[in-house]
Amino acid sequence: MRVVLHIGKLVLRDLEVGDAKAVATGLKSELSRLIAEPGVAAQLAGGGNQARIAGGQMTLRQAENKAASAETGRSLGRAVGASILGGKQT
Repeated sequence: MRVVLHIGKLVLRDLEVGDAKAVATGLKSELSRLIAEPGVAAQLAGGGNQARIAGGQMTLRQAENKAASAETGRSLGRAVGASILGGKQT
């Protein structure tokens, strides 16, 4: 089974460029990890094509370093994953 996830727009306001890249990288890695979990692909397939899932707004505090920015991205990935999976967090 193949799952394709496309993030068309990710708005990260008021972050330094390096921090924004680290957050985006953390987000991508966490979503990839979540989608690779056993049973998740089948759950997503059962929902059919979803052209758009609104992620809403989140307030993030400024990270102190790139590692913290990446962790912020992973946290964001878990929240987005929960939205995609109907509230189920893994």
